[in-house]
Amino acid sequence: MSTFQDKPQNSLDKQARLMMLGGLFAAGLATPSPGLAETLNVRLFNSGSGSGKVTSNPPGIDCGLDCTESYALNTTVELTATATSGSVYLRSYVGGTPIEGNPFTVLMDASKSVDVVFAQQAPIADLTVSPSQLSLLGQRGQTATGQIQVSGGTEPYQVSTDRGGNLVQINPTTFEYRYDIPTTMAIGSTIEDVIRVADASVPGQRILEVPVAITVQVDALTAAISSACTGAPGESIPLTGQATGGVSPYNFTWSASAGTIANVTTDGDQTRAEVTFTETGSFPVTLQATDASSPSQTATGTVDCAISAAPLQIVRFAKTPDDLDAYNVGDAIQFTVEAAQGIAPYRYQWFASQEGADWSAFGETAEPTSPPYTFNEPGDYQFQVTVTDSAQPTPQTQTSSPLAFTVEALPDDGDLRAVSGRENAAPNQTVTLSVQFTEGDEPRPNTPVAWTVTTTNGQALPN
Repeated sequence: MSTFQDKPQNSLDKQARLMMLGGLFAAGLATPSPGLAETLNVRLFNSGSGSGKVTSNPPGIDCGLDCTESYALNTTVELTATATSGSVYLRSYVGGTPIEGNPFTVLMDASKSVDVVFAQQAPIADLTVSPSQLSLLGQRGQTATGQIQVSGGTEPYQVSTDRGGNLVQINPTTFEYRYDIPTTMAIGSTIEDVIRVADASVPGQRILEVPVAITVQVDALTAAISSACTGAPGESIPLTGQATGGVSPYNFTWSASAGTIANVTTDGDQTRAEVTFTETGSFPVTLQATDASSPSQTATGTVDCAISAAPLQIVRFAKTPDDLDAYNVGDAIQFTVEAAQGIAPYRYQWFASQEGADWSAFGETAEPTSPPYTFNEPGDYQFQVTVTDSAQPTPQTQTSSPLAFTVEALPDDGDLRAVSGRENAAPNQTVTLSVQFTEGDEPRPNTPVAWTVTTTNGQALPN
């Protein structure tokens, strides 16, 4: 509820005197002094039981004692509103228009009325802290933390500690307590501290104390894989893990989502295992350790395994048989290849090219020997092989250097003469015969020769 504060008697007397002077001026019985032309009138409005006063500079207004004053035209008057104890200043209006600030100014370019509003101050709630005490757990070398919530009283709040703890303000009413536990503290011992909370009430500042008790727990459990992890697909890689801190005995669990774990052993705070991967890439292996404390602690350690295959190589690529250097139309040829490294087993794809044409596959095998290739036309031929290994997810491939051959057409005519042989032989004796074929003056090696053996009387014998 708002009430208008009546003007005191001396203010009314001043108004009466001013009205009387005004009448004398109007009747010509008195002459006004220059500049005393504008009147400032202050009215006080109180909300609830609120109250206060307003003073002016230049002096003249001291409302609620003296609320009216005359000032020379265009004088700037500064007004200050002061609330009494238990009240607060709310706002002011000049001619019905709100005005900001306290103190504030009024330009006397005309007579003006100022309304000032005071209100009853809301009661201040008791200062409280929740929780009323902090019971924390922590490990040596770690930071114990807890939070307190402050309410009531008058903000801002002031907080402090007695014995080494730190306080971090999260928001105006929430504070986090932090204590760094020394590594020299005994397990099971208790660290005591006190948080002091004060508000901004003046006078009568309120202060509360919050006891803090920190129990030192067993050291934090850690788990780590101490060995590097590199290898090839299919290779068994040994790993060693270690647990520290916590309370023994320890329980260890190895895992590898992309691989296989085998041969796990445990010896006190150490554990060993072997891991195998089937593909190339980078894969994590995780070791989880659980100790015997109550409640138990769990820790994990991880290592990334780099799995790669040695580069695939072609060691040897040759024709078979390897004793011919020239070939004729109708001859057949085969090739062999020897591959190394990479990931076995291998696949082989065989290619031929005639007279520089594009490569054409003439077979794919799981064995390192090609299908037979028959020369149907004379010309220049090239052969090569592409080897693919079994690496996953991306197999390796390697292509050989080409082997080149010239294939000649069979001669239309020529001379055949005996080179060596026997004129007689014993029964069941093996006789070796050889001939040489020439075309013109040039010998033609590797020319196919059909042999026919007959007796001297013309009887045919097996070829």
